[in-house]
Amino acid sequence: MSFIQLENINFSYNETRLPLFSDLSVNFHTGWSSLCGPNGSGKTTLIKLITGEFRQDTGTLRKKGDLISVPQSTENQPPLLEDFFGNYSKEAIYLREKLEIKEDWNSRWESLSIGERKRLQIALALSSSCEILLVDEPTNHVDFESKKIILNALKSFSGVGILVSHDRLLLNELCEKTIFLEGGKAFSYATSYSEAKKEHATNKDQKLKLKDKLQEEQKRLGKAVQAQQEKIDQGSKHLSKKGISAKDHDAKEKVNQAKLFGAGFSDSRKKQTLQKREEKVKEQKESIHLEKTYELGIFFGNSPRVKNVFLEEEIYSLAYLKIKQPRVALKKGDKLAITGRNGAGKSTLLKL
Repeated sequence: MSFIQLENINFSYNETRLPLFSDLSVNFHTGWSSLCGPNGSGKTTLIKLITGEFRQDTGTLRKKGDLISVPQSTENQPPLLEDFFGNYSKEAIYLREKLEIKEDWNSRWESLSIGERKRLQIALALSSSCEILLVDEPTNHVDFESKKIILNALKSFSGVGILVSHDRLLLNELCEKTIFLEGGKAFSYATSYSEAKKEHATNKDQKLKLKDKLQEEQKRLGKAVQAQQEKIDQGSKHLSKKGISAKDHDAKEKVNQAKLFGAGFSDSRKKQTLQKREEKVKEQKESIHLEKTYELGIFFGNSPRVKNVFLEEEIYSLAYLKIKQPRVALKKGDKLAITGRNGAGKSTLLKL
């Protein structure tokens, strides 16, 4: 049975002082798991640790099964591309049909769209009969039709699958387990992304309320310690012989008796008890780690451009594609959407 186990993993980049992962533990078994978290939380780094490209500082990583990783980048042509197109086994033909791969894609990697390249990457990974499959952002810059094709292909994989993606549809449709990376730790939920996100948010809210409550308790205990110290200081003045006349033997004897019977001892003991409680509350509060959250979004300010943009109608003929560009007039503030399936020529039109 294939699996991946990570126990107490610590990892830091050489140029940073703070660790990216701190005592991170998580397990992956048969089925698809999604790896989620904000940018910089370590999703791609964890993938590279699992593949062996990176090495953890401390901790244990165990894995069983042949592993293939599909990277986010589609820049480089896969090394076994020609072998895949030359393979006419039942499985290879099935994958080419399922991912709607065309025969001429073998000879024109540079002119393929990102979505077409991604489908080829996934086809090659699935054709390897691997037992562990790691996929990083498979639907970035991919049209809706290609997303459905990729989703259906990944559903056919029956081993240990790990998906890194921001695509909510893909996460919910494919994965039955969700792992959130946050603050160097991994939080696992045996459910879909949307349900896990709600549960994770609820847990964070409960932690925040508990941390606030502990903060208030720490402040209260701190004030109690200070008040007790003032009481001790006041009592110490009564135990001092300073200012007592050398001839006032009765007053000196009273001070000696107070010291003998431990006047002020109970106050000191009470202060120590309060200090211990304060330290315990502080440790409990500091053990609750919450990542800072930021309001995200994109704002389009007023453009300084005042000229209108006119594009004349034109026909572009390429070796593998013909594009007819319509007449377009854009005024200041206009926004133009160019849509179409991967390979239809959207990026090519912009470059032309």
